[in-house]
Amino acid sequence: YRRDEDLLALFIDDCCDLVAADLNDATTRTSATELYDAFVRWFARNISKKKQFPQRKFGILAQKKFEKAKVGGKIWYYGVRLNAEAREESGVKKLF
Repeated sequence: YRRDEDLLALFIDDCCDLVAADLNDATTRTSATELYDAFVRWFARNISKKKQFPQRKFGILAQKKFEKAKVGGKIWYYGVRLNAEAREESGVKKLF
């Protein structure tokens, strides 16, 4: 379990910018889907192309670290954004 938290920390260091969480500011959030998709790409590149990291397990770890809210039918994590490199890799052009 500790190893899983370490993986999340490494991913955040490599692919994310931490910001002050503000539920009223869309620029302080990332959708759960975008965050997990970026993690999957990072995991395949850095940890294992054969093993997979379950989305449910990722969600449990992410909600311990970030504030989570459902807005407009989507799950968002506040206080974290994909950095420019991760956004470019995923095809996400804007922050929100």
